[in-house]
Amino acid sequence: MQPTLLISANWPGMIYLNGRFAGECSAEEKLVAPVSPQGSVYLEYRPLTAKGEALNRKIRFAEGKPSDVPEDVWALAWPGGAVELELFGEEEPAQEEILERIAFPEGTLLMGRADGEQTAVFEDLNGIPRGRLRASNLRLDSGRRLTAVIDLSDRAGHARIEHWAVDAEGFARISSENAWMQGAPHWPLTPENTALCALEAEMLGLCGEAENYLAPELRNRGLLEEICRDAIGCGPMLCAHPDGRSAVALFFQEAERLAVARPVWYHAVPAGGRQGPWQIARIDLDGK
Repeated sequence: MQPTLLISANWPGMIYLNGRFAGECSAEEKLVAPVSPQGSVYLEYRPLTAKGEALNRKIRFAEGKPSDVPEDVWALAWPGGAVELELFGEEEPAQEEILERIAFPEGTLLMGRADGEQTAVFEDLNGIPRGRLRASNLRLDSGRRLTAVIDLSDRAGHARIEHWAVDAEGFARISSENAWMQGAPHWPLTPENTALCALEAEMLGLCGEAENYLAPELRNRGLLEEICRDAIGCGPMLCAHPDGRSAVALFFQEAERLAVARPVWYHAVPAGGRQGPWQIARIDLDGK
């Protein structure tokens, strides 16, 4: 099967494949280009902005998918031959802005922000960093306790609240608890999002919540645990199946910088419940 590359990059740029100009790409616009299922593809990226860094990489293909993915490239192989390539390249590290310095007998706590997140760094008396935290929200409570709110970035809106103690060694986690990033859940309203929320909840370890997306007759059978074993993420399918069957994708790490997408087939039925208007009446991996 002949693979088709879908190439994107952090910054707009020109793509050359095996020495020939193939087109332009960006983070929003993918370049689509067929390549040979066997052998090497020589990829050159020339940025069209001063923020980007040029890349020259060789990607080996075997049996229609990458067998060796170089640094600064992330590959996702889909059923049917599509291969998404995301180019990263060198970027300047995010500048951390220090907003507050809090003195302790053992050192200094630096509260700041970087890349849209809040940061905390504890430096000892010699100015050597002993611990670092990043979260959507960080606050210093009374005494030596930090509370971090971490956005888990799933569709239902989960968050994790972690409590950390500040000590001479940096930070020591005291406890953690689940929460909602916006104070309340965003339950899925479509069959596809219901299937994706079920998979995400299972991968987050929220097994009870995951089971409640299923029809009663499917619960407590370990279906989602079996399906999600070793998965690293999930998402919509790249394209619909020709026969119209409903599916979402689970992603599995196959090699360094290479993941493969496998379809999870499902059938949803209207059934008003506490977690949205749909329930999954059938679900299986790869149609087995």
